[in-house]
Amino acid sequence: MNTAFILIAASICLVIFICLCALAASFNKKRCAIQGHALKRHPANPVISPLPYREWEVNGTFNPAAFQDDEGRVHLMYRALGDDGISRVGHAESADGINFPERSSFPIFTPMKGMGMPDKDAVHGPASYDPVVYGSGGGWGGSEDPRAVLIGERVYMTYVAFEGWESVRIGLTSIALNDLKRERWNWRKPFLISPLGETNKNWVIFPEKIDGKYAILHSLAPEIQIEYLDS
Repeated sequence: MNTAFILIAASICLVIFICLCALAASFNKKRCAIQGHALKRHPANPVISPLPYREWEVNGTFNPAAFQDDEGRVHLMYRALGDDGISRVGHAESADGINFPERSSFPIFTPMKGMGMPDKDAVHGPASYDPVVYGSGGGWGGSEDPRAVLIGERVYMTYVAFEGWESVRIGLTSIALNDLKRERWNWRKPFLISPLGETNKNWVIFPEKIDGKYAILHSLAPEIQIEYLDS
């Protein structure tokens, strides 16, 4: 074999090896940085669980939204699944974001007809709690998976208005921060912000503008997308 060819091949291999080493070092550095800020599961999890004497949340308390108010207190708005198979929104409050001794004794937000409260005659499936048919928690309708963000003096909440698999849309409502802190649940009338005939879930509004526009991270099954809006 030609000696010059062997030298060239060896040089190329050496360059590739050096590049791979550099990439590995960069990856390890980034991994260490990520590990330095790694999320850790709290040993006391779950921080909230269903209370068996509350029918409106007896089948599950999960998929919460969390935000911090202007006094540093953490608020959880969680999906509460009742024994009737309907999802509603409950509220819990904490000073440290770990211990939540303060919980609402009733739902703070309930679905309305056409906004998550299903019609039994229109749902193609059992009108009851059924984790087999309704794999996303087991509920057959309601206000699911709240996502909350504080913008100015108002808390904006998006949620999945689920009325069976034929209608999976996104609802939007808001409440004044002072009302929320005083447990006055004066929500604005919700409205649907996703189109009919699409499966939309987990829309999140960013708390600050990006290049002068509001940003919404959303899921249009099976993809995740981001949209920018002026208002």
